[in-house]
Amino acid sequence: MQDTFTLFEPVFYFILAMSLIMLVLAIIPKYRSRFYQLLFSISNLILIVLLFFTEGIIVEEFELKGDEVTFSLGIIAVTLNILTVYFALRKKAA
Repeated sequence: MQDTFTLFEPVFYFILAMSLIMLVLAIIPKYRSRFYQLLFSISNLILIVLLFFTEGIIVEEFELKGDEVTFSLGIIAVTLNILTVYFALRKKAA
C-alpha cells in the first residue's frame, strides 16, 4: 500500500483563498487594479505549475501516491486566476 503525499495541501488551500479574494476584488469596479491583479494571477499560475512539478518529482522519487485533493484545489485555483485576469482586463461600464 502506498502512502499519499499531502504536504502541499495547506499551500494550495492558501492559494485558493487568495485567488478567491483577488477574484472578488476584480469583480468589484471600485477595487479593480489591473496591474496588481494581473501580477498576482500570473505569479500564482507560475507557482501552481511549479508546485505540481515539484510534487510530481517528490511522489516519483519516494514512490508515493499523489493527492487528489491537492490536484483539485490546483485546478480550481487556476480557474479562479484565469477569471481574475478576465475581470481585471474587462473595460469598466460607461
